[in-house]
This record gives sequence, structure tokens and C-alpha cells, in this order.
Amino acid sequence: MDNFLELARSKSWVRPMDGKNSGDIDASIAATHMMLEATDRGLGSIWVMYWSPDKMREEFELGDSIEPVALLIVGYRSEEARPRKGHLESISIEEMRIH
Repeated sequence: MDNFLELARSKSWVRPMDGKNSGDIDASIAATHMMLEATDRGLGSIWVMYWSPDKMREEFELGDSIEPVALLIVGYRSEEARPRKGHLESISIEEMRIH
């Protein structure tokens, strides 16, 4: 597994200032576009972060050559579906700014 993943990671763009590999960011962008497409098709979606990569590999028979990055649940929304409390809240720009 390590050799294949190392090869795949070597094909991703790397930021020269600190060596950050863009592979996980690229996968996140693709997943976001999938969620937007689901919305365009009248479906709801949610990005699940709490899952075991090893169990994901086993359940979906991914093998060692695939590194799972995102789990998206897609389907028809319930009429009663609402965002979790606090989901739509945000902090002010002053709290976000780094001084």
C-alpha cells in the first residue's frame, strides 16, 4: 500500500514553501462539486467525517491501493430535515482575524 500511495502522492502538486501535498485538498474540492451536483439534481447530501478508513476499505472492498478521503451520504431530503443547532452560526471577522 505505501508504495502505491507514495506514487499517487508524488503526482499531486506540492507547495514548495512547506511541502504540503494538495491531494487531500483536491479530493475535498471534488467531493464538494459532487455535493453541489446532488443539490442541482434535487438531492440532499452530507459530508461525514467520523469513520474509520480501514473499515471503509473493508466494507467497500477498496483494497490497499485506494486511500478513502471522504464519505458522502446522498439521498432525498426529509421534509423535516434541518441543520444541526449551531450549523449556520458563524464568528465575526474580528474573531477570525489573526493579529
